Amino acid sequence: MAKAVLGSAYRVVGVAANGEEALHSILELAPDFAILDISMPKMDGITVAKQLRQANSNTLLIFLTVIDTDDYMNAARLVGHGYVLKRRLSTDLARGLEAARRGLFFSSLDFPQPASPPSHKVIA
Repeated sequence: MAKAVLGSAYRVVGVAANGEEALHSILELAPDFAILDISMPKMDGITVAKQLRQANSNTLLIFLTVIDTDDYMNAARLVGHGYVLKRRLSTDLARGLEAARRGLFFSSLDFPQPASPPSHKVIA
């Protein structure tokens, strides 16, 4: 899913089916970024991030989730670099990666999505 959204702007070097695989792949491949699901089997994304931090990993971590509560976002902020809601993946993933690259924390929760497209007509 994320790979399709990233297009050719990023080179995907690995995919993991669960948290343990993600942890081992990130430590082995040392990618610039890792996109982690908060609710992965075997080891959740927050735990993966904590272990990467203990291992002094420099990989920037973006959490991908369906959970839109401040509690999870605040937990992600302590160990990661971004919090992207799956329903906003197509608009927010690239923004999250760019913010992380600049040393900022990105959260889909901080950017409300408009309920409907604007109805104003403009000639410019």
